[in-house]
Formats: sequence, structure tokens, C-alpha cells
Amino acid sequence: DRIRKAADCVELLESRCLLSATVATQIPTQTLTGGQPSAGITLSTYMNDPALTGGTVVEMQTPLGNIPLQLTDSQTPLTVTNFKTYINNGEYTPTIIQRSAPGFVIQGGGTKPDGSNNNPVASLQSEAGISNTVGTIAMALSTGPNSGTNQWFINLGDNANSLDGSGNGGPFTVFGN
Repeated sequence: DRIRKAADCVELLESRCLLSATVATQIPTQTLTGGQPSAGITLSTYMNDPALTGGTVVEMQTPLGNIPLQLTDSQTPLTVTNFKTYINNGEYTPTIIQRSAPGFVIQGGGTKPDGSNNNPVASLQSEAGISNTVGTIAMALSTGPNSGTNQWFINLGDNANSLDGSGNGGPFTVFGN
């Protein structure tokens, strides 16, 4: 009964494409018989985005479905290392989306379901160079440039004009797609 009540509280968001990567080769079909587990598929083998090739792929697991993220290791090494440190330290397990602004961003990484905060580490130097376009993930800032720690956001709109430069306290480092 508690599960049903919790499910009633979930508001489905409008369908959006959060990934701009394209399929480079066809992903093979899996045929399963009853009770047989599916074989894992490594999406990075089949996805191709010239701006993001060669990056680490992580999967963000959510109640509404999983989101594969291809990180930009070579273009934004400090930010990717920071993000992976939070993952490896368990800081994002669990975490919540604490901000949702339709057409702008969804933001997470800072708050746990019980309302406590994730433990931020030292602030990061901003790494500009990749635009805040639809489907990219970027580091949120707390007090202006070079103040990113554990919070990130996924761009739901083309936010390059407002988030790539020094306006609005940026630049906001994009570190994946």
C-alpha cells in the first residue's frame, strides 16, 4: 500500500530527448526465454558523438528510467574526476533532484532523500569549452566561477547564451552528455 501511495505522488514529466548522441552502429536485439537474465549492453560501443568520444560512461538510475551519461574526460578532466569521486564515495547513493525548471534544467547532487546534504569537497576550477546545450550535464556553482563541488544539472534547453560565459556567475562547466 505504501508503494502504491508513493507511486501516486510521482508526476510524469513531458517526454524529452536528453541525449544528443547518435547511434553509430545498430544495437543488437536480445531474445530472452522465460526466467533468463538479459545480457548487458555497453551503450558507449554503439553511440557516437564526435565531441564526446572516448569518455567514461556512467548510468544514472532513477525511478522514471535510467539515464546513460557519456563524460568528457579529456576535455574536462578536473570536473569528471570530481564527479566520479562523488560516485565512487557513494555520495550520490541516494540523492534527489532538488530543482526542476521545465525548459531550463533539472538539478541534483546536493541533497539526500532525508533532507541532509551531500558532503562537498574543495571547490573546482571552472573548465569552459563545451556549450550548455540540450542534454548536456554541467557542474552547478555556489558562489560564482570556480565554486563547483557536488551539485550538477542536466540542461533541458539550449542554455549556452546564459550559462557558457561569465554572466549568471559562470561559466558552468559541461562535463558530459
